[in-house]
Amino acid sequence: MSTYLESLPDGYPRLAALLGRRSELRIFRRFSTVRMRLLLLKQDQITKLESELNTLDETEVNPMFLGTIRGDLNEARRAKLIELDEALAKYDDHLERTGRLCGDIQPQPVEGDIESLEAWYGRGSIARAETKYLNFTDGRYWGRDLLTLEDAPDIGMKRLGQWQGRMILRACRWFGFRPSNDLTTDQTVFFISDRYLRAGARAIVASLTIILLLVPVILLNYVQQKDYIQQTVIQFVIIFLAATMFVTAITMASKARMVEIFVAGATYTAVLVVFVASNGNSPPTPGP
Repeated sequence: MSTYLESLPDGYPRLAALLGRRSELRIFRRFSTVRMRLLLLKQDQITKLESELNTLDETEVNPMFLGTIRGDLNEARRAKLIELDEALAKYDDHLERTGRLCGDIQPQPVEGDIESLEAWYGRGSIARAETKYLNFTDGRYWGRDLLTLEDAPDIGMKRLGQWQGRMILRACRWFGFRPSNDLTTDQTVFFISDRYLRAGARAIVASLTIILLLVPVILLNYVQQKDYIQQTVIQFVIIFLAATMFVTAITMASKARMVEIFVAGATYTAVLVVFVASNGNSPPTPGP
């Protein structure tokens, strides 16, 4: 049965359709080095024009022309200012585009998406020389020079979904089952719906969140020692370990800023401390 991709000619028509349907495969080069080279070139051109303008001002025969714009009859200076305006416009545009594409606004793709696109290229429908941008080109590695056009990917959820997808595919291969999809019937290509992967990833995250929140509370509630100091030490260790795992999970699974991580960790720790205090953990009252 023909599916969406098989209805199109193989090669770039089919590749473009694939990228249109699978946003995680929209991976391209930033060309960071070339952009910086051009930025340096434009900067030097403006510096040269600026120096020429200063020379025109310093060698002006009629100083009165320097005190007026409308009455300045020095055509060389007028032409130089027009050149500077055009050069600065190109420089500003290139500077803005370079900052947008080489910054954090367009993040790097995760390794699993690069491998998936490489596997598609491995079918041989695209010229090999035109697919080298994903990996090696003339002995140079471009992995860090890649960007993804996927809509604001959550890196933590993304990696969790990919791990889940790999586990599903391994199980499918083990049992000889191929997941169905509406994209292609190619037996060498496996696609799992992002909707299911996202739902599964959210379920895993929800479960882990509940565990991180409830398990320390349960452990703190069951810590009962006759020795008050020993009980306090054990509770402190539980709070320390729980807070460490909580902050580590936030740090690894998100791009939260340092202040946000600090606030989240402090809030989580404060909740556990308040629970211990409200649970009657106080030193024994000395007898008469």
